[in-house]
Amino acid sequence: MMPAYIKNKIRRSSMKKKLYIGIVAEIGAGKDAVAKYLEVFYQARVLRSSDLLGEILRMLKLDSKKRKNLQKLPIAIRNTFGAHTISKAMVHWMREQKNANIVIWNGIRYPSDVEEFKKLPNSVLIGISADLLKRFKWIKKRKEKSGEEKITYAKFLEEAGQDTEKNVAKIIEKNATYVIQNNKTITSLYKKIAKIIEEEQARLNMN
Repeated sequence: MMPAYIKNKIRRSSMKKKLYIGIVAEIGAGKDAVAKYLEVFYQARVLRSSDLLGEILRMLKLDSKKRKNLQKLPIAIRNTFGAHTISKAMVHWMREQKNANIVIWNGIRYPSDVEEFKKLPNSVLIGISADLLKRFKWIKKRKEKSGEEKITYAKFLEEAGQDTEKNVAKIIEKNATYVIQNNKTITSLYKKIAKIIEEEQARLNMN
């Protein structure tokens, strides 16, 4: 839940140029909390590749909230239509957002995502990491995807070891403009994000 003092400070981004933000995060590390904060506090437009994938799964009458399905589908699309198919679709979707000063791709996972995302002007990639046990506890508590409240630690470790998650760790290490260690409070996380936005505002407004 967003703290009251955050809600009371809602304001529109004062950037003179559009800022594109990519969020790459380990399972349960807090990417959705970051995206929600930016959406509420800065009126950012948040887009997720899982929304595109979820729509396809729903049309196929498959569970769009099941993590396994959301992991398998992009692999099938990439293998059939090419590695950049979803990545290009997401970047095109981002470019279409004309009324937001900040546009966010919440859930970058593949090298092709990074390659296509970096073609956008004024783009920054934020990586988010957290300790395994903390991420496990947050996943069980949030109940975002079906069955998460019942997930065992062994099952969580198995999912955290999937190829898509290995990609995430590499991208955070090699490509992230900023890296956040989210091992403290939610307020601490919000403050780190606010500092990043302030730095980017200053950079863009100077150019």
